[in-house]
Amino acid sequence: LAIATHLKKFSAGVSEFTTSLGNILPAVQRDEVKKREAGYVSAGVPRKLAAAVASMDCLAPAFDVVAAAQSSSHGVEEIGTLYFKVGVVFGLDWLRVEGQQILPESHWQKTAIEAILDDLSGQQAALTCRIVRAAKGTARLDGILDSWVAANKIAVERTRQMLNEIHSASALHSFDLA
Repeated sequence: LAIATHLKKFSAGVSEFTTSLGNILPAVQRDEVKKREAGYVSAGVPRKLAAAVASMDCLAPAFDVVAAAQSSSHGVEEIGTLYFKVGVVFGLDWLRVEGQQILPESHWQKTAIEAILDDLSGQQAALTCRIVRAAKGTARLDGILDSWVAANKIAVERTRQMLNEIHSASALHSFDLA
């Protein structure tokens, strides 16, 4: 592993992702970050540190977003915005939150939950990249998600039906994942 090479390749992009997080996060996630930050500040943590710690969970897709931006003609902020919109539009954010709330009863369940959440993030990144590739050199990604959804209506509808069934199954927490 060539750490210096990876640092050089991703450093500026991850920094850009981090500084634009306030602009690219969906409102619900942005509000959650602000709420965590306020809790840390009220506990005596300096505001700058509180803001950094409160947003840590949102930084997980930074490398995927930077890699997608580097392999396209679009910037980190634009790809990051699309990444988070994909999470909202397809219910992946809800699914991730539900998965994080499952209380594992064994080491194997914990491992299964973590693997599923990692896969979910990987699939969100892959779907974002697929949508970017479908944009085929479009100058801006505004509206590309809507166009992609319309062009893939049947697959999108099947996915939404499945997620709606999971959503209405009252408690994802009771699933036996191991």
